[in-house]
Amino acid sequence: MPTSSTAAKDFGPIRDDYAFFESHATEAEEDLAAYLPRFREAMTRRASAFDSRSATLAADQRCRVLDFGCGPGTFSGKFLERLGCPADRLAITLVEPQPLYRQQAAASLARFSNGAIATAASLPDGSANSFDLILANHVLYYVTDLDTVVPAIVRALAPGGVFQTAIAGHDNPLIRFWVSAFALLGRPVPYQTAESVAATFARQAIVVTTSTVPYRLEFPDTPANRASILRFLLGEYFAMLPQDALLSFFDPYARAGAIVIETCSHHFVVTAAG
Repeated sequence: MPTSSTAAKDFGPIRDDYAFFESHATEAEEDLAAYLPRFREAMTRRASAFDSRSATLAADQRCRVLDFGCGPGTFSGKFLERLGCPADRLAITLVEPQPLYRQQAAASLARFSNGAIATAASLPDGSANSFDLILANHVLYYVTDLDTVVPAIVRALAPGGVFQTAIAGHDNPLIRFWVSAFALLGRPVPYQTAESVAATFARQAIVVTTSTVPYRLEFPDTPANRASILRFLLGEYFAMLPQDALLSFFDPYARAGAIVIETCSHHFVVTAAG
């Protein structure tokens, strides 16, 4: 069966809140700065793919990229722009369950490839050994069956290909906001974290390297802005919770009229043999 990138959270109603988070966090820039050297290093080891002196694509090599859970394509666009792969040698596949995001991503990324961009709501059957690079940037939170999806992603790597994913763990205050919010509802957090992703790799005996990547979230301290971040985090659960209690989660991070959170994401990297 195709593997779904997310079944647990609908980003449609919180697009504006997601955009607010993106515009006030350094998370994407820090993730990019970590992803690119790792991918280039992996590809440099493949003599048929990269010139070892310049770390650029060899003349006859195509680069096949999958963005798993691409959203509107904002992060993919930044990554591909910095990757600098010629459009005639880049093949792009996008997996995204939200139709509007999927359409937006395909349109915004069309300039990076001369070929048609493949899009799907889930990872299709027949994807084994298909991709040189797979990104899953802050999307595994919403995968309901990691033990099915993660191995399927890894199997989709071509020999020597690299899978990179970022996700926050319980050392991140925003994850602790989840824990506190769902405790108010008397239920466990319905999303995955870095800890559950690490446990999946261990259960599936997948060799992975890990690192932590710091980032900063800073925005003007107003009730509306606090609420925007919380709606982004909680989605439909936000309206079920006492607003005063939720807004108070930010109190320890208030600083001179701003909210400032210094935190980190966890990065996991799998490199296929070959």
